[in-house]
Amino acid sequence: MDIATIKVTPCDQQGLDLLVRGCGNQEIAGQLSISPRSVK
Repeated sequence: MDIATIKVTPCDQQGLDLLVRGCGNQEIAGQLSISPRSVK
């Protein structure tokens, strides 16, 4: 799989950015106004 061909939505990118910063699922969910289950 070529990583350059993977498509990421803006919401997914925001979640990944928060994850890299060390945020937990609950915090990511709050920041993005989605459920923690969606984050998982």
